[in-house]
Amino acid sequence: MENQRLIFKLFNKFKNIRMKFISKIQFLLLFFLLESSINAFGQYPAGSPVAINGKLKLIGNQLSNECGNPVVLRGISSHGMQWFPACMKDEGLSELANNWQIDVFRLAMYIPRSDNGYLTNPSYWRNYIDTWVDKCEKLGIYCMIDWHVLHPGDPNVYVKESMDFWAYMASKHKGKRHVIYEICNEPNGLKADEEPVEWEDVKKYADQVIPVIRNIDPSTIIIVGTPNFSQSVDKPSLYPLQYDNIMYALHFYSGSHGVSLMKLAERALSRGIALFITESGTSDASGNGGPYLDKYKEWINWMDKNKLSWIVWSFADKNESSALLAQRACASNQWNNLSESGTFIKENINAPADNFIACNQSPKVNLISPAQDTTVVSPEELILKANAVDPNGNIVKVDFYLNTSLIGTVNAPSDSYKISLADIPSGVHTIKAVATDEKGAFGSSLRTITVNSVDGLFSKQVYGAAENLFPNPSSSSFAFKVPEQVRSLHVLNLYGEIIESKEYVAPGQTLDLGSTYANGTYIMKVQYDSGISEIYRMIKVR
Repeated sequence: MENQRLIFKLFNKFKNIRMKFISKIQFLLLFFLLESSINAFGQYPAGSPVAINGKLKLIGNQLSNECGNPVVLRGISSHGMQWFPACMKDEGLSELANNWQIDVFRLAMYIPRSDNGYLTNPSYWRNYIDTWVDKCEKLGIYCMIDWHVLHPGDPNVYVKESMDFWAYMASKHKGKRHVIYEICNEPNGLKADEEPVEWEDVKKYADQVIPVIRNIDPSTIIIVGTPNFSQSVDKPSLYPLQYDNIMYALHFYSGSHGVSLMKLAERALSRGIALFITESGTSDASGNGGPYLDKYKEWINWMDKNKLSWIVWSFADKNESSALLAQRACASNQWNNLSESGTFIKENINAPADNFIACNQSPKVNLISPAQDTTVVSPEELILKANAVDPNGNIVKVDFYLNTSLIGTVNAPSDSYKISLADIPSGVHTIKAVATDEKGAFGSSLRTITVNSVDGLFSKQVYGAAENLFPNPSSSSFAFKVPEQVRSLHVLNLYGEIIESKEYVAPGQTLDLGSTYANGTYIMKVQYDSGISEIYRMIKVR
C-alpha cells in the first residue's frame, strides 16, 4: 500500500506535464511494473517440508499436499508457552527443524487466567503467536496454532473468546501455506451442570467457531478435539462436522493407552473421518511415569501403517518424563541436553526420513532475445531466443507467441530454443515464450517490443511545437529545436539513470543529442523558465 501511495503521488506531480510521444497510461504502467517488482512474496527454504508440500488439504480422509499426494507430518509441541519461556527461543526451534528434522511445530496456547494463559493478556499472546508463525515460516516447517482447551474441559465456557481469537488468527494468517488451526485441544471432564463433556458439546462449540474461520480463510486445515482428552474419536465418526478440510484430534500417552485405543481409532478411520495425533507422549496420561519407550515404538509403527501425522509432547525442561529436555537445559541453551524421552524421540521422529512426493514444479523459461523495450524496423528479421530448464523433470517444448497468436514451436531436446520472425505489424507488441514439461506444467517469459514501419520512419524537420525533436526514431542522433528558454534538460534511460543533461539553453538553438546512445528507448524531460515541462520519448534504432 505504501508503494501505491508513492506511485500516485508521483503521477499527480506529473499529471499536468505536456507529454510528447509517451502517454499517461504508459507512464503509469511503468510505475506499476516497478511496484510489482517491489512487492515479492517470501519463499520457504528450498527442500523444506512446506516448500515441498505447499498448502495441505484432505483427499478423502488422508492429509495430502497441495497437489494431492499423501503427507505424514511428524513434529513437536511446546508446553505452556507462559510457563517455559526459556524454551521458546529461535535456537531451540532451529535445532528441531535442522537437526531433529521436524515437519511441524505446535504452539500450545493455554487459555484461563488460572493458568496464566491467553486471557491474562490477549493482545500480548496474539502478537507472540504471530511471531512464532513467522519463525516457522522462515524455517519452512508447518505451524499448528493450538487453542489449548484443558482447563476448563468444556470448550463452550470460552466460546466467545475463542471466536474472537480465531477471527484474528484467520485474518492474520489466511493464505499462508504453513499454518494449521487446532480449535480445541482436549475436551474433558464435566460441564457446569455436572454432566460429562460429550461430542454434542464439542460439536456445538465447533459449529460456532468454524464458520468464523471459514468466512475468512476457506481452506486451511482445522483440527477439532474429541471428548475424553481427545480419545473418543468414535463419536465424531458417527456424527461428523459438515465442513471441508476438517480433521479430528487423537491423543495418546504410551504408558496409559495401547491396542484398545488403536482399534477405536481404526473404526473411526474406516467410517471416513480424518485423524491427526496432535499430542502424544512417552509417559502415562499424567505426563509423568515411565518413559514407556517400547510401547511408544508400537504406536509409531501403527501411525506409519495408517499414514497418520503425529506430534510429541513436549519441548520443555520440566521435571517430568514426557519432557524432551533435561532440567535447566533451556536457560543455558543446551538444546542437546536431552531427557531419556528426548533422546528416543530425536532418534525416531525422522526414522525413516520423510519421503514426501513433491508437487510437480513448473519449468523455468527466460526469453533472452529480444530484450525488453527493443525497437525494430519492419520488415527487419527478429530473432526470438529462450533458455528453458525443468527443476524436476524434462522440457517437452517451447512455444513462442506474438501477442496471443502462436508463431512457432521448438520441440525438446534442443540446444537452442529460437525462431525468426519478420513482417511484424507496426505498433507495440508482447512477445512470449512458454515452456511445457512432461506433466503439462508450464512457465512463461514476456517481453514488450516496439515495431516501426520503414515507410515514414523518420519525421520531417518541422520546427512547430509538436515536432521539434527529429528524426525520431533515429539511427544516428536527434535534433532538438529549442522553442523557449530552457532551465534544464535531462535524458534518462528506462532505469531512471541520467544519460545526458543540459542547463540554461537559449531559444532558437538546435541541440544534437544521442549520437553515442545504445539502441533502446529514452525519456527526455525539459523544464522551461516559463514553468512548463515537457516529456519526450526518444527511440534509438539500429
